[in-house]
Amino acid sequence: MNPGGGRTIAEDRRQAGWVPRADMIARHFKFFLVAAEEQSFQRAAERLHIAQSALSRRISDLERELGNVKLFDRFARGVRLTTSGASLLEDVRRIMAQIEEASAKAWRVDRGEVGLLRIGFADTTGWKRVIPETLRQFEECYPDVEVQLIPMVSESQRDALRSGAIDLGLMFDALGTSRSEEGELSGMPLSLHRFLLVVPEGHRLHGCEEISLAELREENLIWPSRRHAPLLFSRMLDACRVHDFAPRIKIEVIAIDMAYDLVASGLGLAMILAEETAAPPPGLSLRRLSDFDVELHYLMMWRRENRAAPLANFADLAASVLKLRRPG
Repeated sequence: MNPGGGRTIAEDRRQAGWVPRADMIARHFKFFLVAAEEQSFQRAAERLHIAQSALSRRISDLERELGNVKLFDRFARGVRLTTSGASLLEDVRRIMAQIEEASAKAWRVDRGEVGLLRIGFADTTGWKRVIPETLRQFEECYPDVEVQLIPMVSESQRDALRSGAIDLGLMFDALGTSRSEEGELSGMPLSLHRFLLVVPEGHRLHGCEEISLAELREENLIWPSRRHAPLLFSRMLDACRVHDFAPRIKIEVIAIDMAYDLVASGLGLAMILAEETAAPPPGLSLRRLSDFDVELHYLMMWRRENRAAPLANFADLAASVLKLRRPG
C-alpha cells in the first residue's frame, strides 16, 4: 500500500495477474527496435527476413507482456511510437548497449586483459633483475589489469597461494630441492642464488675474493630472520655446524636493503641470498664464502587449479624475459 492508503501500480498489476518476466520481454527487443527504426512493420519484417504477420504478433506479445501497454500507433502507411513506446525505445537501446559492453568485457576477461593479479614476492637481488622488466611489459600489454605487489617471506607464500590470498608467488625454495611441483602448486625456477657476504670498504676482509667461515668467528653477523624463515635459518645453521662454526648472529632481518644499510652503518657483516652478478650499493662489496654451500632457487609459483588468464600472461612474460620455457 502507498502512504495515501491506495494501492500502488505494482500491487494493481499483481492483482490483475500481470507478472513481468525479463526473458519473455527481452526476446522481443530486436523486433521492437527494428520496427521503431523503420516506422513500418512491412519494412521491418523485410529487414528481419520474417513475415509481416509474424512481426505484428511479436509486437502484440511484447505489448501484452508489458501489461497491455500500447507501443505503436498503427496507420495505413506505417506506425509511429507512442509516448510509452518512445520511452521503451530509449531504455532498450541503453540495455542493448550494456549487453554489448558486458559481452566485450567478458571476452577481455577471458583473454586476461581485465582483472586483478596479486603477486607475493620475497626480497632478492634477482627480483630486481627480472620483475621490473616483466611488470613494464605487462603494463604495456595489459594496462587494465591491476597488479598488487605484496612483500612476503618465502615460507608464508605457499600458504597464501593455497588459501587464494595471492595468485602468484616469487619465493625461495627453502628446502633447496629446486622442485617446480609441490602437490597443488606448480611453477618454475627463475634463477639460482647462493649466500654472499656483504663487506664494507675499509674492513679487513674487503679485498678478499673468497672468505672462509673460520675467518668470521669474531665477526658480528646479520642473518635472515629465524621467525620469518625458520626452515632457511635451520638449514644455514646446519651448514655452519659441518665446519664447526658457531655464528655470532647480532641482528636478524627480512629484507636485503635493510641488511645493506646495517652493514654500511658498521653493525656487522651480512649474509644475503644473491646472484653472482648482483651489484651492492656504493661502499659495499659482495664476497663468496668458500665453505658455505647453501644454494636456493628463486621460484615463480602458482596454484595448479588457478587458470586465470592474467596469471598465465604474467608467467609467460617473465619466462620470456629470462628466455625460459614456462611449464604447461
